[in-house]
Amino acid sequence: FEQKLIDAMYDGVVFVNSQAKICLWSRGAERLTGVSSGAALGSAFAPSLLDMCNHANRRISDEACPVAKALLTNTQLRQRLLVMGRQGKHVAIDLHAIPVHASDGSVKGATVLLHDAQPEASLEEKCDELYAEVTKDPMTKVANRAEFDRMHALFIEAHRQASQPCS
Repeated sequence: FEQKLIDAMYDGVVFVNSQAKICLWSRGAERLTGVSSGAALGSAFAPSLLDMCNHANRRISDEACPVAKALLTNTQLRQRLLVMGRQGKHVAIDLHAIPVHASDGSVKGATVLLHDAQPEASLEEKCDELYAEVTKDPMTKVANRAEFDRMHALFIEAHRQASQPCS
């Protein structure tokens, strides 16, 4: 039942042991990454497995693996990353690593959720483009009057709250 439930999920679900070896790789993880369960099971969960990059499109080294960090620090970790997708292009994901504890409190492994964040990332990118379009002069790329007025009001309010003079 649990396997059918996990495989029915759209998001990727991965279970790793305390050494970050992959014990379960769901169909959602296969769909999102293009990495088959057969290829993933028994391997170490590492950024190189998924060609993982940060939001600045810089590759993440295996030593900086977010899942290993969650296991080491015994804390949940959530991060927006890019991974190589099925079509050979990087896709945005939200990786959520959740340590799993034994009854004695020791870390037995982690559950890793891989959520397809491409729609949200595309929307955020479009919002950023629209914001730049409405706040900057198209020819000079300098902030327009409306943006100046908005920033000026924020500047004055920040100085008032800090009881600092401004001019």
